[in-house]
Amino acid sequence: MSFGHLFTKTNKVISEHKLFFFHHAGGNVAHFLSLFNSLDISIEFHIINLPGRGMESKGNSYTDFNTLMQDIQTALVFKPNDKIYLLGHSMGSLFVYALVKYIEKELPGQLVSFGISGLKAPGLRFRKNKISHLPESEFLKSIELVQAIPEVVKKQPAVLSSIVETLRNDFKIIESFPASDDYFSNRSLGYLFGGHKDTLVSEDDLAEWFEKLNFHQGPTLFPGDHFFIFNHLKTLIQTLRK
Repeated sequence: MSFGHLFTKTNKVISEHKLFFFHHAGGNVAHFLSLFNSLDISIEFHIINLPGRGMESKGNSYTDFNTLMQDIQTALVFKPNDKIYLLGHSMGSLFVYALVKYIEKELPGQLVSFGISGLKAPGLRFRKNKISHLPESEFLKSIELVQAIPEVVKKQPAVLSSIVETLRNDFKIIESFPASDDYFSNRSLGYLFGGHKDTLVSEDDLAEWFEKLNFHQGPTLFPGDHFFIFNHLKTLIQTLRK
């Protein structure tokens, strides 16, 4: 089954069990293809494939959360026997949060489990400290508090400009998220993941998600920083599949 241009299937497995992965701001399918290809798990893997990644098609990029979510919901057409798993990291966790509420209301019983990773729970304070509008130099300083941009990239103006454009658009998506303090009592199993050395999202920050959704257990922390997921993806997916 195809889920349109917004998702890339990474393996040849055909199964009613389907996992959808939503990556961090600035990420793309290429960052995760080899990781997913190395996983020997009998489940379909689908990665969000947002347009405008890299140096082409900048004009087609999404900049509004609700617009993107409507297109994601349109793309995700399931069969009655499909079993759905969701995993999001950083920005991707916002999509998972919205999809948990959507799928459980529209397709009751089909969402098996979901994982939220590396993101503070969105609340009314979520709109503070916006950075997408900043001039490039200030925007880059703010971004490098989250992730370092390699020096070799900084020395290539065209490449750097492309990366900045992608990140800026992704932060527009994040900043347009319709934050609220509403609690949703989900039936599917929820898991929280984080990195021990993540300076952006602490264990307490992750625990704030309990004000939003029902989770199976407290946050699980792994060795690593904000991008710990690259070294522990298999364990996260195995947890969702228990």
